Amino acid sequence: MHAQTVRPTNRQRLAPTALLLALLAAVAAVREAAGPELMVLVDANQNNYAKGYAYWSLDTSLWMARALQDLGVYFLEEPRPRIDVDGLAQIAASVGMYVAG
Repeated sequence: MHAQTVRPTNRQRLAPTALLLALLAAVAAVREAAGPELMVLVDANQNNYAKGYAYWSLDTSLWMARALQDLGVYFLEEPRPRIDVDGLAQIAASVGMYVAG
């Protein structure tokens, strides 16, 4: 999968699409440069509040987790606030990589 071709569905509420695509492009570049043998770990940093920051909805978190998995990411940290145990469990159940809150 190439990050430039990723498109969310209309029913998903997403952070600004350009930002998401840029994040995926950065991960794709790391994967390409590092090769398949290196474990890529991503920290989404969705736990700590910062005014003006575009936090991911659960739909966005699920979409990004699936897109990151397609890029061969081994571990995704904080795709949701750690108090959203149900959301973290839903994300973890929907992908085949490690997810931490």
